[in-house]
Amino acid sequence: VFGGVGAIPGAIVGAGVGAFTQPDDVNLGEPVWDDATDDTYDDKDAVITADGKKLAFASDRPLHSVESNRYKYGNYNIFIMDIASGAIVDTVTREDGICRYPTWSPDGKKIAFVSERDGNLEIYVIDADGSNLLRLTNNDAKDFSPVWSP
Repeated sequence: VFGGVGAIPGAIVGAGVGAFTQPDDVNLGEPVWDDATDDTYDDKDAVITADGKKLAFASDRPLHSVESNRYKYGNYNIFIMDIASGAIVDTVTREDGICRYPTWSPDGKKIAFVSERDGNLEIYVIDADGSNLLRLTNNDAKDFSPVWSP
């Protein structure tokens, strides 16, 4: 079950992943969802672009490495789903460890998220295609829940 309103106008966050049944009928805080990831993976922290076309979410699903043809389980990375087709179209992060709590930039070109890649939780920003990683915080505290300004 999803609920809650994200910090970005039009963004909806929840504790699982799904897809709109009727995107035009979604009211903030009252989304209508169907199960879009009919699998055994732990998908969380879903957030939708302001235009309603893409869904970013954290998942422990395997990362496929084209070079080695091997899969890696147990890590959380950020994935992007095309809402219209329900297809996972991109993997934004590819790392050992945990990447969670994605939030779209207002223009849908970047994603802020939390990662423990340096040993504790820090906030990062990355282009939606997985390029141009930038760490925003760097301290001993656990930083989480990134929010974009309008």
